[in-house]
Amino acid sequence: MNCKVVTEAIQAVKDEVRKGKINWDGSPFREVKDLGKNSVAAFGEHLYDQQQKRMGLKSKVVRREHDVLVSGNKKVEVKTAFQNKSGRFFFNQIRYHLPNDHDRAGQEKDWDTLAFVFVKPYGIEIWETPRPKNPEHHFNWNNDYSWNRKDSHLLQPNWRKIYEYSHE
Repeated sequence: MNCKVVTEAIQAVKDEVRKGKINWDGSPFREVKDLGKNSVAAFGEHLYDQQQKRMGLKSKVVRREHDVLVSGNKKVEVKTAFQNKSGRFFFNQIRYHLPNDHDRAGQEKDWDTLAFVFVKPYGIEIWETPRPKNPEHHFNWNNDYSWNRKDSHLLQPNWRKIYEYSHE
């Protein structure tokens, strides 16, 4: 393929695609964001784990049927979302059952607490809630349950903020 063809295609895309509202240039979290979705998930799990340890609790990232185990019996599923170019947070794959169960009738995942880690270019919030009993009242269905909104204040009242960080 001719190099000029590639260069022209790149320029055409740059001209066509609108730049996002959210700028990650200079963000202390950009390096994690640029590493991809697995790194984003691991970042949230380790943030939650470290926050629990700072509160004096025994905590460990385990990544089994839940992500973090706190005090030997609190099983936490951690979902992390970096603010996207439209300013929203998309938390997906909120699984109540094992991933190979497409009809939602199989073995349940064993987490009892759900945590959302909201990452903005210069701030982080961690919110948690006990496992919602009726997920269809809290989340959308998108191959698994998901939550896609502009900000944490749109969470239902059963959520509580357990951590906030601002990098000014």
